[in-house]
Amino acid sequence: MMSELAEAWLIAGLDDWVPLRAIDGMARRCYASLDAEARRRQVIEVLGALLGGGLVEVGEVADGGFFALGVEPAVSLARVELVYGSGDEDQWGFLLWTNNTPLGGEVARGCARSRQ
Repeated sequence: MMSELAEAWLIAGLDDWVPLRAIDGMARRCYASLDAEARRRQVIEVLGALLGGGLVEVGEVADGGFFALGVEPAVSLARVELVYGSGDEDQWGFLLWTNNTPLGGEVARGCARSRQ
């Protein structure tokens, strides 16, 4: 069973790349009772599952589009852990983004249908 955050994350990824700031916003809604550090740990856990399942990739967005980091999932996860929540939200919030893989897109469409 996929968590509420994982589903929301993948569904958001159907339309566009998802910045870390948007993921944090989703986590605030899904885990409203958690403090910032506990919420951060949940996001990292969910991202680890999404990366491990081959559902998303982590990268950066520039003028030319989305550019995957092109590293192992564990390295991508470590990069997000380093950046997420470090300093000003306007800075870290748009440093890293996720992109649904084709499999992630399929799963997201299934999640979206089940929510209707």
